Amino acid sequence: MALFKKKGKDGKKGVDRYMDMVQLVVEPDLAFVTAITNACHVSKQAAILDSIVYIMERQEKTIEIIKHGITQTVKETQDGGTLFRENTTVTKLMTAYAKTIGKNYLVNTLKRLVTLLFSSTEGFEVNPAKADPDEDLVENLNNLMDWCERFVEQIVQTVDAAPIQFREICQHLQVETAPKFPKSQHMVVGGFIFLRFFCPAILSPQQSGLANDLPTPEQRRRLVLVAKALQNLSNGVQYGSKEAYLNAMNEFFDDYQGILYNYFDAMATLPDSHVVSSAPTSGLVQLEDSDLPSLHSLHKFVYESKDAMVAAMEKEGNAELLANFHAMLEALGTPPKT
Repeated sequence: MALFKKKGKDGKKGVDRYMDMVQLVVEPDLAFVTAITNACHVSKQAAILDSIVYIMERQEKTIEIIKHGITQTVKETQDGGTLFRENTTVTKLMTAYAKTIGKNYLVNTLKRLVTLLFSSTEGFEVNPAKADPDEDLVENLNNLMDWCERFVEQIVQTVDAAPIQFREICQHLQVETAPKFPKSQHMVVGGFIFLRFFCPAILSPQQSGLANDLPTPEQRRRLVLVAKALQNLSNGVQYGSKEAYLNAMNEFFDDYQGILYNYFDAMATLPDSHVVSSAPTSGLVQLEDSDLPSLHSLHKFVYESKDAMVAAMEKEGNAELLANFHAMLEALGTPPKT
């Protein structure tokens, strides 16, 4: 089906009419993207962020913008323990970007292991309130620890297979964090790799490509237990009185904390052959007709959400962005029907 190249009110048509919107998307301060996410219901954010990441990638600015966001976040944060833990515009962008560029890496790393986990006949339930009366909880806990070890061992072997963009983000996280919050330099890398990438994928295996079918309730429970343990391990957080039945897992954490930290350091160390571009790119890359689906999607959203976006910009007191936004909407007009 041919894409409809409707003219904007400024007379431009097709991709040319979207250059002003693209310019707002790729501004390093992320003010426009923040207004979009603030106006977007959480159920629709993943799709909109996919369009935003696509546009940033076409302009070869995603890494540059994420790095800028990381630097600003560290500067503005007073407590290293909270770094990149909240769902800010920067962390949402990091999550969407990781999902976009890490698809093949994720599947190659974990799909076989998830398949084996699903087919296992071993007991996994460790919560006395949820286990059947005849289940051996000690044996189940040992099974859980064994599978967590298998996941960690698999992941830490994949440094060279990880997308170089992953490692560039990890390096920037560590470089920016270490001088101000030295005790958090591993936590921030672990947060990106596990909290933003591996753990969400494990919890949604069909969507992430780790499973062909929806998991059964029992399989989902296994994934939840493994993902939670991996996330706690990456955070350096041990189990306590709240989940006392998992306290024996702390031995697993002690055994693997150093291994995981070495992995984080390796992920944050770029190959000698890789040249990091430190200078911001200038100008915009010319768009093509193949870009129109993402542009139309974003145009439709901002048009339909303009009132909420204006309210968000007014709340921030960003008069310049507000003026540019109104001018952009006036020039674009109504979104095309495809």
